[in-house]
Amino acid sequence: MLIEQARGELHGDPDHETKVWLEKLAEIDRMRSGYQDLVAKGLMTLEPGEKLQNLQETRKTAEL
Repeated sequence: MLIEQARGELHGDPDHETKVWLEKLAEIDRMRSGYQDLVAKGLMTLEPGEKLQNLQETRKTAEL
């Protein structure tokens, strides 16, 4: 998985790793909000699709 690969590449600099994961969490929040905006505008139906599921899994991993 890409997340494990990214963790391996960042290993050794905790401050940098923390910054990268906080940026990833912010990106996930922006993407989720974008999906919600599309649903609110009627441009997309909200289904527990693969994209939202992947965002949720990435968020859980980043929070560990």
